[in-house]
Amino acid sequence: MNKLLKNAGILKQLTVHAFIKTVMLAVLLIPSFKGITQTTTANDLVKKALEYNTSKQNDIALTYCNQAIALEPYNAWAYNVRGVVYYSLSNYDYAINDYTKAISLNTNYDLPYSNRALIYFNQRKYDLALADYSRALQINPYNTGAYTYRGLIYLNQAQYDLALADYNSVIQINPANADAYAYRGIIYYNQGKYDLALSDYNKVIQLNPQAYLTIANRGLVYYGQGKYDLALNDYSRALQLNPQDYITYINRGLIYYNQANFDLALNDFNKSIDIYPSNANAYADRGLVYFNQAKYDLALMDYNKAIELAPTSYINYSNRGLNYYYQGNYSQAILDFKQALSLDPSQAIIYPNIIITLIHIKNFDDAASYYQQYKSRNLKSYIDGTDWQFYLTLVNAAANYVVKGDYTNALSQVIIAEHQYNEHYAAGTVVKNYIKNAYAEILNLKGYLQVKLDQLAEAKNSYRQSLALNPVQQDISDVLKNLDIEPVIADKTAPEITLISPAPSRSIDIVSDDEKTQIIGRAKDPSGISVVKINGQPVKNVEDDGLFISEINLQNGGNNITIEATDKNGNTATKTFTINTSITTTKVDPAPQVEANQTYYAIIIAEQDYTDKTIPDLTKPISDARELKNILESSYFFDASHIDTMFNRSREDILGDIIARCNTLKENDNLLIFYAGHGIASKNRMGDVDGYLVPVSAQKNNTATYINANDINTAFKNSVAKHILFIADACFSGAFLRSRSLLPDANNGIQKLYNTISRTAMTSGNLEPVPDESKFVFYFKKRLQENTQKYLTARELYNSFYEAILNNTDTTPGYGAIFSVGDEGGDFVFIKK
Repeated sequence: MNKLLKNAGILKQLTVHAFIKTVMLAVLLIPSFKGITQTTTANDLVKKALEYNTSKQNDIALTYCNQAIALEPYNAWAYNVRGVVYYSLSNYDYAINDYTKAISLNTNYDLPYSNRALIYFNQRKYDLALADYSRALQINPYNTGAYTYRGLIYLNQAQYDLALADYNSVIQINPANADAYAYRGIIYYNQGKYDLALSDYNKVIQLNPQAYLTIANRGLVYYGQGKYDLALNDYSRALQLNPQDYITYINRGLIYYNQANFDLALNDFNKSIDIYPSNANAYADRGLVYFNQAKYDLALMDYNKAIELAPTSYINYSNRGLNYYYQGNYSQAILDFKQALSLDPSQAIIYPNIIITLIHIKNFDDAASYYQQYKSRNLKSYIDGTDWQFYLTLVNAAANYVVKGDYTNALSQVIIAEHQYNEHYAAGTVVKNYIKNAYAEILNLKGYLQVKLDQLAEAKNSYRQSLALNPVQQDISDVLKNLDIEPVIADKTAPEITLISPAPSRSIDIVSDDEKTQIIGRAKDPSGISVVKINGQPVKNVEDDGLFISEINLQNGGNNITIEATDKNGNTATKTFTINTSITTTKVDPAPQVEANQTYYAIIIAEQDYTDKTIPDLTKPISDARELKNILESSYFFDASHIDTMFNRSREDILGDIIARCNTLKENDNLLIFYAGHGIASKNRMGDVDGYLVPVSAQKNNTATYINANDINTAFKNSVAKHILFIADACFSGAFLRSRSLLPDANNGIQKLYNTISRTAMTSGNLEPVPDESKFVFYFKKRLQENTQKYLTARELYNSFYEAILNNTDTTPGYGAIFSVGDEGGDFVFIKK
């Protein structure tokens, strides 16, 4: 019944499949009186008994039979008919006694054998039934009922050749016997001979257009051939003929489920449950729908019911374990996976599920044990394909290195797994959620190992990225809270100060008569930086990693720059740099000598058609995004293979793509991210304004389904790319970015800006809604198209249409460095072809 298992998971899902239905023949076999010696009076009484049996007046029929036997105690026909009456009265022991008596009186009388066999059949005493049917057929090779039932026993025993022979015999005797074609069609279906099954089912329907069971079974054939429309037509027709057919509701619901038409699937599973509330399959299948809708609480209720009704089904335990995993209830998930394996340890697909869950909770010994069982049984599942090479590398890290405490080599293996994932699932490709969940597990284990190796800052980034991909990981949230507690470090070591720009002891040219310049540096100390001063003046913004940017006046000649940094334990370091400056009003040649191996990437996101109907759809994002992609390809150094387009994609798709792309960028790479769609802002409990992007998969007022600024900023912070420019055309995008303004460019030669790391953002508005017909995108694309400069900074591009936005809209666009993600004052540079 469950020959095929539908895989849907990292934690892959086991689905109960549609099954063939058979119809029980309910007609007792009472043909002519041939071969029976008749006594007129007794036989007349038997005839009267048959008349009353037919009219369901079995008490009267029984009286006539008794009278006939009293008149003629050796009349085999009378005993056979009385057996029929007892059968009708559900008195099966008496019926068997009468059939046996009839056989003893006339061993060449086939009907008592057939009728006794029917009782054995219904009692599941198949060996006795087979013996009686075979004896009946020896006596009367034209007994089609005996062939039919014996064939049905062979069918249920999967002895298909013997069953075929019996139904072929029936068809040869009676070519209009619809039941024989129906059962033969079932045999062909189970043998995978779909064309022959279709031919027989069509014959049945020709003979009996009301044969709803055969119509439903023909739907199964179409389903097996992938002809879902024809299958749906047959299922619907069968249900019109018999609206109480709860099995066909399940089968039709499974097609809707596989087509992701979850509302219709739910409707069918609900009807099946209403008709027959004790069917475990209906609850299990409805649980799959709720699971795929991320309604895990409802799915859990259905899986519980399915297990209550079918406590020996490993599939239901496995699916419930998967549901627990996606709820973040890892201990319960493991218990269910273990129970599923205890019921059937040969099910290969369950092993990867329990192994990855054990790795998640850091039970590496058990994970290694289950992996060894998987290999020793020579099992194969989805993880053995090329798509899952990264998974096996991850398991190898846990099972062979972490268990030995070799965290350094374990981390090396995890980093290899991450590279394998990113290489196979190139950014921009459609990646299923369960595979992105596997990527979250890579980052989870990576963070754990980084903590073990005292790489705490790196561990925070890994954990945050994992949490962004899979927000239900409460255990990771707890770990992050502990990592965010500032350690009490009683050190007496002063901070280390580094000047990033301008480079010390180097002549620089100010490209205007403005004598101001930006001072960019970094102060490092294990206890954290408390304050930074430049020439005695405190720097307003010092980022988490000690990066600081300030603006000072320079004079011609040598300028001494004194930087003072104090850590949180009160230790102070002072460092003086000399900057030799030649102020001139003559601009230097802005053409930079850019690195030969620099590469430009883009992720273009357009969210337009929202699944939650309470969130209004938009009309322009996708067309704007396509036009922007064409401009970047045709006019700037963006290769088509390096542009990821993500139209109407889920939260997990978008974050997975951004994180994967940011993690694979190299030091001379540049990334532009463009987002068009809904945005929203809300105040958190600290009074700060949090910004969110709203993907098409979002549920209104459920911020867990939105994309938080921190989710993306963590990816930016963890990337070694030269420049990242985030462009957001969304309502309240200013709140989303929470950027700090860039300082005026007094000495921003293109070469300097390109050589200095940047993490900048450009937004269509601040804390106000923006229209669907975006002027921001219109002017952004227009200026890119009209640009004639070889090198165009993002700041220059923004300045070129800033006033046009102010003059033509009610919104205020913004441009600035994203705070605390590693910006060092550079800028994204568009290079014209």
